Amino acid sequence: MPMSMIASQSRIAETTISVDEIQLLNSLAEEGIIKPPSIKRPNQTEERFVFTPAPGKARLSAANREIYEKAMALAAAVRKGQLLPEAIRIRSPQALLNALEVKKRLRANTEAAHQYRNLTALGLGRLSPSGFGYYTFHLIDVPENLQAVRIARQLLRGEAPEDLEQDTQARLLLNEDESYVRSHLASSSLRKAAQKPVLSAKARAEIDQYMLQL
Repeated sequence: MPMSMIASQSRIAETTISVDEIQLLNSLAEEGIIKPPSIKRPNQTEERFVFTPAPGKARLSAANREIYEKAMALAAAVRKGQLLPEAIRIRSPQALLNALEVKKRLRANTEAAHQYRNLTALGLGRLSPSGFGYYTFHLIDVPENLQAVRIARQLLRGEAPEDLEQDTQARLLLNEDESYVRSHLASSSLRKAAQKPVLSAKARAEIDQYMLQL
């Protein structure tokens, strides 16, 4: 879900959350414990998207982490079109992703240029102009990207991805260097925000306890 909607509605999906929990969520994002993908809207505001559940407790291999990053970015783009459309609402995210998997492209529209721009940077697809402000998003047809589309569908159903293998050696390497994690940029920009809410003692204690368990 978009973090702005979570804050304004004080709920995640159908679950109501408190002010302390909203502050805790923001802090988890700022500290990079969760890494929310972001989408820049035409008015230059930035929407960040929170995902749960994560793919298990173990860290992913470098290759699978990149696939998961692509899946999160794709799911965020589709959810943005569903919940925060500029003009045209995505009414069926699952149908849209199914069409992308089968046809390897999405129908041209005026929102694709900003909605799917991050996906081109991640190597998931490319945008081609169709005239009059319309762009078509084309999936780059390789196995890793098809897997990312399937995982995005699982994320939008609230399911944990089941087809990402764990790699013990890569886990050890990742403890030393996670610089390839592209969504870390979103965490950095959150930390640079001018205004930060002051965490309650309870929320700070929960973060400290979580960090001790890592």
